[in-house]
Amino acid sequence: MRRGQMVLGLFLAWTVTARAQDATLTIVVPAAGDYVSDRVRIDVRVEPEARARDVARYTFYADGREVCRIDGPALPRCEWDAGSIVRAHQLRVVATLADGRRLVATRRTRALDVVESTAVRVVQVPAVVTDRRGAVVRGLTREAFALTEDGVPQTIQHFASEDAPLELVLALDVSASMAEALPDLRRAVGQFVRQLPPQATIGLVAFNDEMFPIGQAADPIEKRLAILDRLQAFGATALYDVMMRGLDDLARGSGRRALVVFTDGDDQASRATRAQVRAAAESSDATGYFVALGRGRAGEQLREGREDLAAQSGGRALRADRTAQLDERFGEVLAELAHQYLIGYAPTNGEEDGRWRRIDLKLRRPELRIRARLGYRAPAR
Repeated sequence: MRRGQMVLGLFLAWTVTARAQDATLTIVVPAAGDYVSDRVRIDVRVEPEARARDVARYTFYADGREVCRIDGPALPRCEWDAGSIVRAHQLRVVATLADGRRLVATRRTRALDVVESTAVRVVQVPAVVTDRRGAVVRGLTREAFALTEDGVPQTIQHFASEDAPLELVLALDVSASMAEALPDLRRAVGQFVRQLPPQATIGLVAFNDEMFPIGQAADPIEKRLAILDRLQAFGATALYDVMMRGLDDLARGSGRRALVVFTDGDDQASRATRAQVRAAAESSDATGYFVALGRGRAGEQLREGREDLAAQSGGRALRADRTAQLDERFGEVLAELAHQYLIGYAPTNGEEDGRWRRIDLKLRRPELRIRARLGYRAPAR
C-alpha cells in the first residue's frame, strides 16, 4: 500500500512538473549581449501565449536583488535603473504559476571593453531605411551599416530592429481652433494607438495653454481613448511647453523613443522658447514627428522649426491639408515606428565639453536610403 501511494505521488508530481515544462519563459528585452545603462525596461514573454493566464506572479531580479514584483496575468514589464556606467548585469525573472510551479528565465548583459574611471554612455541612433520607391526596408543586419562621429569611425555595439522596446509620447493640440477638427483627430489617434505594438509604452497628452495627461500609461488604451472623446476644444496653444515636457519624460526611458506632436497652430502661450526646445532636442535621442493641420502647416517660421527639429532627430514633419488626411499622416508615422532600426555606440571621444557631435550613419548598399539622427550635444562637465 505504501509502495502504491509512493508511485501515485511520483506520478502526480511528474504530472504537475510536465504542466510547468510545457510552457517557457523568455526575457525578450534586453536581448542577449545588449549594453544597458540608465533606465532599462525588462520585458518577458510566456509561450505558448495561452499559458500566461496561469501565471500568478512575476518576480524580477537584477544582480541578485529583487527589483520588481508584478501580479499575473498582467503584462509583465519592469523598469529598473541600471546606473550611468555600462556594466555587465545578470537578470533573472521567475514566473510563479497558480499551481506553485515556476518558470525561470535569465539574461546577461555586456560591459564595454574599456577601463575608465568616468561614466561611459552609449549614444543611440534611431534610423529608418527605405528603397527608392519610399517603401520601408526590413531585415537588415548590423553589418549593413557604417557609422562615424565627426568623421571618426565608431564601433556599433548595440543593434536592434522593430523588436526593440518603444516608448512614445503622443501630444495632441485641443486648443479652441480645433473645435471642428477634433472628431477626426480622435478617430485618427484611436486607429494609430490601436495598431502600435502591444509592448509599446504610450504617454498620451492633450494640450492647449496647459497640459493634460490622458490617463496613466498602465491604463487600458480604450479607457484613455474614452477620456479623449470627452475633451472639448478651448484655450490657446503652448506648443513649446508640451515639447519640453515630452522630451523630459522620454529622457527617463530606454530603447526606442519617439515624440509625436499634432498641432493646428503656432505657439501662443508657452513659457519655453524655440531655442530651449532645440537645446533639449540636441541632448535627446528621441525621434521627433510632427503632424500639422490648418494654420499649423502654413506658418513659415513654425514649419521651418518643425522640419529642423525633425531632421535633427531622424524624424519627419508631415502636413495634412484637411482633416480627412489625418489617418494617412498618422499611418506614415506608424509605419516608420514599426520598422525602425536602433543603433548604439560608445563614442571614442569621451570629452565632456558640451559641443555638438556630428553623426553620419551610412549604408553599405547604395541603392537604399537612410534617415537617421544627425548628431547630439555632448554633456558639459
